Amino acid sequence: TAKLTISPSRMIRLNLSTNINSEELQIYEHAFAHDGVGPLIGAPPGSPVNNLSGNDRISTRTYQYILSWTHTLSAKAFYEFKLNRFSRQYFDRVSDNLSDYFVNQIRFNDGEDFIIRGYDPRFFDQEDRVLQGKFDLTYQADINHNLKAGLDVAKHRVWRHQILPGGDI
Repeated sequence: TAKLTISPSRMIRLNLSTNINSEELQIYEHAFAHDGVGPLIGAPPGSPVNNLSGNDRISTRTYQYILSWTHTLSAKAFYEFKLNRFSRQYFDRVSDNLSDYFVNQIRFNDGEDFIIRGYDPRFFDQEDRVLQGKFDLTYQADINHNLKAGLDVAKHRVWRHQILPGGDI
């Protein structure tokens, strides 16, 4: 988080602020948690003794930038212009490589207790973006009356890439 304020004159103020956040986590699923004591019964020769790589990994990134310009016209009037850009990226996957989802099908051991091979077929990649511009003109007519007019424009974009049941992308 950061904020910078510049006042080139008594009547003008410029603000630039930003907020950036990043998170990484892994979802534990017991079916993928063979402890590595030895090969599971029914596992093909050479199989790994654990499959923790089959667990979901989630990444979230959030970025926000705000630029505002305030100009005081008189003791009773001022205007403000704001520009805001926000994006959120959410990525839930087991593997970063899409082809892994089609060749590494889930396989259980003979007792159906643990997954000995393959990935959870979860792959979800989404990004939301908002670009917003705003202009306000404010006039304090008297102690009881404040007049305000403005314009607000926003563009919102959602992008999604996902593997659906059956393997459709």
